Amino acid sequence: MAKAASSAGISLQINSAYRSDAEQAVLFREAVQKYGSQSAASKWVAPPGRSNHRIGRALDINLGPGVQTWLRANASRYGFSQPMSWEPWHWEHRG
Repeated sequence: MAKAASSAGISLQINSAYRSDAEQAVLFREAVQKYGSQSAASKWVAPPGRSNHRIGRALDINLGPGVQTWLRANASRYGFSQPMSWEPWHWEHRG
């Protein structure tokens, strides 16, 4: 997918991919502090054990110029989908 995007003049840069449950726990704790509750935080950060990052199926992609438009038009050809519309940077492989 990155090669095809590059051929179209789009640079796909991964901000985050695999992360352990321990790393996810840190992110979730930070989100709870930021948003005030576990319920509010879980809209933006999955609790440990619930993120597809932990199984290597999720990517957070830098949304530089043209990236989101290109992904929406082409990512499905490579087995990727955007399961959460409120997180346009988050893409998952169906594999």
